[in-house]
Amino acid sequence: MFPYFHSLVARQQKEFLKLFLIFLAPYVPHDNGIARYAPYGLRKIEAALLRYYKRNEVVVAHPLYIDRFISNDTKIVAVNTMDPLGMGPVTMMFSYGGRLTPYTKKRFYELTARINYLRRKNGYKFKIIVGGPGAWQFNYVNNNELKRLEIDHIIIGETEHVITDLFREIEENEMPKLMNIRTWPSIEEIPVIVGASTHGLIEVMRGCGRGCSFCEPNLRYGRFMPLEKIDEEIKVNVKMGQNSIWVHSEDIFLYKVESRGFALRRRT
Repeated sequence: MFPYFHSLVARQQKEFLKLFLIFLAPYVPHDNGIARYAPYGLRKIEAALLRYYKRNEVVVAHPLYIDRFISNDTKIVAVNTMDPLGMGPVTMMFSYGGRLTPYTKKRFYELTARINYLRRKNGYKFKIIVGGPGAWQFNYVNNNELKRLEIDHIIIGETEHVITDLFREIEENEMPKLMNIRTWPSIEEIPVIVGASTHGLIEVMRGCGRGCSFCEPNLRYGRFMPLEKIDEEIKVNVKMGQNSIWVHSEDIFLYKVESRGFALRRRT
């Protein structure tokens, strides 16, 4: 009875892992190590950097092939992350408040360890930067943990309007380890992506403007992407092989609503 029970559990775990990898963490195809699809926020930073840097100076590398693009000429290795320390609400729930090691944290630690191994092994001088929607978690980590991860800089906030200046400053000068960006890019400063996004994600609205103190996105003023920009980004994704598009916003019912004084009409 007991051996059968254990084998049944093992099969269930394998099936769950298979479903997890297919639907939640699918394998990302690549072209000679360059990721064909990437997180939408990372695509925005790529497009913003290309306003200053040349195409051959910026690459969105597949995490399994980063060693192909890191050399003595590399100045910055930037890592985009959504939940690096497993502190997201859903992650905390499924990891029993962090008592278990979340999958996102495990993979983030593995990636930073590989990058640091390449740096130490070859004596490279590049800086490691971490940003993205999960960067806020480093506000709650002690200095010893940061030293163990060997991360040089953490950038929190929207950065399309300042990222090229930040990168130049990081390359040439000493900058704070933790940088909170308190300003926001205008619609004109938010570039159109130049590479396909994961799941064909397209941003149609950013921020909200409601001002709810318990919700960080709502503290940022709302900006609505014009239809021309949305159309361009759809075409970029379709050209790279995406056959579906996901529309993202903080609150789709607020798209193009300029006033806070509104009420949703209910169907009777």
